[in-house]
Amino acid sequence: SAEKLSRRDLARRIGVGPVLLLALRPAGHLAGVLVACRRASTARFDAKTRRTADGLAPLVAASVENQRLLDALAAANRTQSEFLAGMSHELRTPLNVITGYLDMLREGAVGPLGVEQRDLCDRVRASAVQQLSLVAEVLELSRQDDAGRIPVRLEPVDIGALFTGLENELAVREV
Repeated sequence: SAEKLSRRDLARRIGVGPVLLLALRPAGHLAGVLVACRRASTARFDAKTRRTADGLAPLVAASVENQRLLDALAAANRTQSEFLAGMSHELRTPLNVITGYLDMLREGAVGPLGVEQRDLCDRVRASAVQQLSLVAEVLELSRQDDAGRIPVRLEPVDIGALFTGLENELAVREV
């Protein structure tokens, strides 16, 4: 029976001769074992072959570790993309609801609005639209980063309009 056979006898029976085992130890921890076998009818591994294999083992170990790190990085990138997609959905949905209700208010769905109420609705809507734009830009930036390219977009800015917008946004209004 197979249990009574020695490992050597079992190896011979299946046609395996000399075996060379090389520990793969990237960063000092055992990551695997590289196994080289010869047919039962061939000679043992000579000293030169063993030295060559010993020299290759650290290179193979580094390659294995690099692949492990690349796999971990790819998994982290997938997790980040999934998180951003979910976050984007969770932020866009309420912002779209807010802008929808504000549009209904502006259209007089619950009665006419005064000038101050219309102004307040316009300010809230502008902020919601700005937030929707920011969420879309973050998601687009993430997609571009995943693709390995983040373009720089240079645009002229009207500083006067920027400050007027900030002033209007920060103005305290009595209702």
